[in-house]
Amino acid sequence: MSEEKNTLEQSNEIRFENEIKEAITEAKKSLNLSENGLSELTGIKQLEIEKIEKLGIQTRIDLLMKLLVPIGYTIRVIPIEKIKK
Repeated sequence: MSEEKNTLEQSNEIRFENEIKEAITEAKKSLNLSENGLSELTGIKQLEIEKIEKLGIQTRIDLLMKLLVPIGYTIRVIPIEKIKK
């Protein structure tokens, strides 16, 4: 069972990382922003944005998924407009 839980955590981590990367890429395209432009808009250093886009945010996701998966939850990235409706 523990091995199955690890596999579920790992697959959720990968999916979440990919959703974050895709959301950033889509937002940059739709807003016609470069990494530098996104950095200026968000106040996040360009290097940090690059790390998130290219490497993911593994350490944060790992801890979060270890907390959520055992209680039957995961995380989903959705556009804010869908939340407001």
